[in-house]
Amino acid sequence: MEKFRDCYHNQRPATPAPRNYHNRLPATPNPGCCHNRLLDKKRFVEFLKKTIGNRERKRVFVQIPEGLKPELFEIVDAVESLGHECVISLEPCYGACDVRDYEASLLNSDVVLHIGHKKFYRDFPTSIPVIYYPLPIDVEIDGNEIGKIKESKIGLLTTVQHEHQLKEIAELLKSLGKEPVIGGSILGCDTRAAKKIENLVDCFLFIGSGRFHATGIETEKPVYLYDVERRKICAVERERKERINLARMEMLRDSKIVLFLISTKKGQLPQPGTVQQLKEKLEQLGKKVYLVALDEVKNDKLLGIKADFLVNFACPRLSEDKFDLPVLNARYVLERVEKLKT
Repeated sequence: MEKFRDCYHNQRPATPAPRNYHNRLPATPNPGCCHNRLLDKKRFVEFLKKTIGNRERKRVFVQIPEGLKPELFEIVDAVESLGHECVISLEPCYGACDVRDYEASLLNSDVVLHIGHKKFYRDFPTSIPVIYYPLPIDVEIDGNEIGKIKESKIGLLTTVQHEHQLKEIAELLKSLGKEPVIGGSILGCDTRAAKKIENLVDCFLFIGSGRFHATGIETEKPVYLYDVERRKICAVERERKERINLARMEMLRDSKIVLFLISTKKGQLPQPGTVQQLKEKLEQLGKKVYLVALDEVKNDKLLGIKADFLVNFACPRLSEDKFDLPVLNARYVLERVEKLKT
């Protein structure tokens, strides 16, 4: 019987984890928070005191991920407890690349408080200061589950929310006879933390919820996902994505009208010169290329446009979303466009 179900095919509903595990790394109690709460209010207020302070009244423009909306009032109360005024943005927030400083400035805000992420790996200017609160969340790790990994040298990866627990998880792996190597936190669009330790490990173990981040790890080595919500481990398949990309390149070969999707989010702006470079290469192949700009790249915004293919210059993980037209990331196309000539 296989130890792991593949993450793509594991469609069984999550089941409650047993109450008593051996070799378990327990989650640290979250003072002041009820069950299923993500925000540790005491920890959050201490962070605000150190960063925003309480001496001078400020208008604080807060960006929150969708999962924190049930705790919106607690966030406002925490900010206002220090004498500040709070404005919550209800626009979707997709990551540290998506900073709403322009909207904050329109409302005469003094600072943007961006919750759930740390500073983006690419620098971009903002009209007012931005403070990032990574929202640390303690999770429970089942040693019986991660002990199923057969490889010895294990590269540890996670999101910024659980990064503070990686040393504890490494100690748990050592107690199981493994040799952990801490890589750090990754984003869906930035997995350099994995690349820097790739030569030191036999496999990777990603700690997080869902397979979004784990499937973004570019490596030939096995990748395992420990789902902190299900408290189960599974292997991550990556070959499927490459097969899809190769098939879409053949669709691009036959396409006549191509749309370039360009995001206006500061952290997703194209690298200088890449748009024009790829546009010229595709035009040399007889294709008509149009540039379209969007704040939020969604399929319904493209309805009614008669094109054949989409090239994505925005978040690279958007190519995995559902679009009516085939889509590939610009970098992927740029690296392989010469093959379309043959």
